[in-house]
Amino acid sequence: VLFPFFSALPIHMRKTLTADNGSEFSQLHRLEDKRVGLTVYYCDAYKAWQRGSIEHANGELGWYFPKKTDFAQVTQEALRKVQYKLNAKPMRLHGYQSSNNIYHQLLQQAA
Repeated sequence: VLFPFFSALPIHMRKTLTADNGSEFSQLHRLEDKRVGLTVYYCDAYKAWQRGSIEHANGELGWYFPKKTDFAQVTQEALRKVQYKLNAKPMRLHGYQSSNNIYHQLLQQAA
């Protein structure tokens, strides 16, 4: 399976994915395979408002990893710590619950 994370998600959690048009996302169309079941949307070039949550997340990452950070020098542990901090942060969008809480609630619905 090309994208094990997505195919491992319960079907009710596989709906849509929005990505930039960068070459790093060129294979995402494969997620629309019936076995994975996501619909992939690509944002138009130079239209940042189409990817608001992505831009916001990028801004938050910039607090921890400023521009020109050499990620070859960043440890997996450091990346995991930042990932945890961002995913554990309460968000107004989720009624002040964290993304982690919402994710685990959705996983429980499948059980």
